[in-house]
Amino acid sequence: MTTANYINLGNLMLEIKMYQKGIDYFMTALNMLKTSPIPLIEYNAYEGLADAYEKSGNYKEALKYRILYEHKKFDHINTERNAQISELEKKYETKNHELKIRDLEITDLKKSNIIEFQNYQLAIRNFWIVLFILGLVLLSFLFYLYYLA
Repeated sequence: MTTANYINLGNLMLEIKMYQKGIDYFMTALNMLKTSPIPLIEYNAYEGLADAYEKSGNYKEALKYRILYEHKKFDHINTERNAQISELEKKYETKNHELKIRDLEITDLKKSNIIEFQNYQLAIRNFWIVLFILGLVLLSFLFYLYYLA
């Protein structure tokens, strides 16, 4: 049987007021968990033991296992929360990194557009300069022909 089955049997024994049998099932589950601990099942076993000892009147043991239950539960919740926080931090960092890359791409695109526009303006200016020089050369040639005639 699995440890969860032993815990379920232990809870069933508590319901039918067979507390010692329930304690035995919870202890069996905890012994099985020593080889491969599963936090959720482990703290459920401690809770079952605390309830069983409390219902049987052994308050010292009930307190002992209630404290263990609270510690295991707190550790399990903390571990889950830390994993969730870590995952969110990774998502945030990834998104932040993607946004930075996008901003750099946009900046590069703007720079290339500015350079392209400046090259266009330069080409137009050069065109007018060449046209002006050709016009001067043509006028000079026409004056030369006029003075020869």
